[in-house]
Amino acid sequence: MSNKHYLKIWPEFFQPVWDDLKLFELRHDDRGYRAGDILILQEWSKDRGYTGREIRVHVVYILSGLGLQKDWVVMSFEILTKNHEL
Repeated sequence: MSNKHYLKIWPEFFQPVWDDLKLFELRHDDRGYRAGDILILQEWSKDRGYTGREIRVHVVYILSGLGLQKDWVVMSFEILTKNHEL
């Protein structure tokens, strides 16, 4: 069973995903992420708060261990949708 996770993401990390250049996310695994989960990446700026841009992705692979700190994961994903609200 997959879970849906809403995640804040800084603009400098959001934009490369928006541009199809970054297809992974490094996160502290405080939610028990699993392959098959859906992430809703919501651009968030310290100055403006939520910008209205979000990207929905499907996690296809999770890497843990191998030099990562305990409870940290790299999630590889495929982009499902991109939304931009003004």
